[in-house]
Amino acid sequence: MRKIIAGICILISILMVGLLVTVMVSGMRGNSFGFFNRGRSSVSFFEFGGTSELVKEDSVSMDGVRKLELSARSHAIYVRSVNSNTLTVRQYGPNNLSDRDYFDLRKNGDYVTVDARSEVRSRIVFFGWTVDERIEIDVPSDWIGDVDIDTSSGGLKIQDTFEWGDISIKCTSGGITVERKLTGNKVDIRVSSGGIRLNDSVIADSVYIKSTSGGIRTDYIEARTVEADCSSGGITFGNTVKADDVNMRTTSGSLKAETLDAGNFNISSSSGGVRITELIGQGYVKCSSGGINIAFLNPTGNVELRTTSGGIRTEVPRDLKHLVSTHASSGGVTVDER
Repeated sequence: MRKIIAGICILISILMVGLLVTVMVSGMRGNSFGFFNRGRSSVSFFEFGGTSELVKEDSVSMDGVRKLELSARSHAIYVRSVNSNTLTVRQYGPNNLSDRDYFDLRKNGDYVTVDARSEVRSRIVFFGWTVDERIEIDVPSDWIGDVDIDTSSGGLKIQDTFEWGDISIKCTSGGITVERKLTGNKVDIRVSSGGIRLNDSVIADSVYIKSTSGGIRTDYIEARTVEADCSSGGITFGNTVKADDVNMRTTSGSLKAETLDAGNFNISSSSGGVRITELIGQGYVKCSSGGINIAFLNPTGNVELRTTSGGIRTEVPRDLKHLVSTHASSGGVTVDER
């Protein structure tokens, strides 16, 4: 009898642990298998189903539109180009959504808004998984206007080449990926928790990139001003950054760049090294904890390299060496001549 009771207790403990470790309280809606689903006004036990499917589609003409605004809460967002003057929005998710869970598409004069900020429902999942909930937006390829995208919880991927006006992209929790060339006036991309990936070129008057928690990785950037700020996570510029003024900061993480061609630059890293293959311009490179390694430095004016804890290594043209000053509190300094 004791063995039976002990076995029952063990089984109950396993079930409770399974319940606790797989609890998800978020905006997720629809599980392929769920222990119970607590919505806003009902509780359904042992709910099955909730497969992902197209649940809504709507379109609007972009003729005369000056600005596109998108607000989303818990969906993955995919933006694609289409050879049409019509913007189309598709929502995929479970087939048991309430009316308030669907996006709203409106055209107000020269504004188009896509509102997918449905209320967050608490979902508790037992040994289960959630279905894919996403919003797909087809934007006319030849439309040029301002774009404002704001997502709370869910990643964003811009899959095709676009030329817009002022571009503002903000994501509270989730990564941002731009797959193809992006052209604009002011480009402002910010994420609180999640990485930023700019896999092709970004051409603009000004570019501002900020990640509070997550790395930043870019390819080619050309602008009048470029500013990149990463609090936790490294910054990697895989190709060329060309600008009149460049400001780059990392608090915790290294900074790496291939070619940095700037009229003026201000580069700082609090915890993590700085490694640049080629640096052109004038300005400052400061590193509190970590070394500075610049394979080739071509100064157009005065350049100061300073480290608190770490060494400095660079190579400079012989006739421009006098423009470079180095300071290393703890670490060696090597300045070779070419």
